Amino acid sequence: MSRLVVDSITREIEGKRGKALFEINVYLNNPSGIGDHGNISDVIAEKFADINRYDSLLATIQKYTQNDETVADSE
Repeated sequence: MSRLVVDSITREIEGKRGKALFEINVYLNNPSGIGDHGNISDVIAEKFADINRYDSLLATIQKYTQNDETVADSE
């Protein structure tokens, strides 16, 4: 059961990261379809910050749950 929870959380984070990457692609390749965004570069920078946070979360999950169904103590 705990592996199922960790896998669900991991998939959710991966989905959010994928969505942010997609949105960056839209901003870069279809700027006319973005609508009312005054400063696209700020929005893109925020998306990259989101991706950085998601990558960090995924790395933390991997570090503490690798090869085990329970959260490991890495001390």
